[in-house]
Amino acid sequence: MEIIVTAQQSNVQVTILRVIGNVDSASSPMLLEEATKIIEAGTENMLLDLTEVDFMSSAGLRVVHQIFERLVEDKSPEGAARRREGIRTGSYTARHFKLLNPNDKLKETLELFGYDMFLEIYTDLGKALASF
Repeated sequence: MEIIVTAQQSNVQVTILRVIGNVDSASSPMLLEEATKIIEAGTENMLLDLTEVDFMSSAGLRVVHQIFERLVEDKSPEGAARRREGIRTGSYTARHFKLLNPNDKLKETLELFGYDMFLEIYTDLGKALASF
């Protein structure tokens, strides 16, 4: 797996992680490490470009969720409870983390596991950037 990191200015600065290759138990720690490093360096808005990801295992899905958790604004127990309730009712979507171009099979998997209930999924880079 390869990760290419770029940044683009939209309404705000957005860091784009373009992932090339499969995200599985062997490669997912690398994705988490890179995302964590970028977040700790001050990134507040991240777009995960999945255009060139053919397969993502449950380990990859866990990393997507971990990145989401690292980018939420309110990390308090109350904030977590509000997020859970918002996800349950469909009134919460992540403001600082979004996905771009998962293939049909990966999009279906993300939807099956409910990721589309809290993560916006885009097929157009311009629209994805404008959404931040």
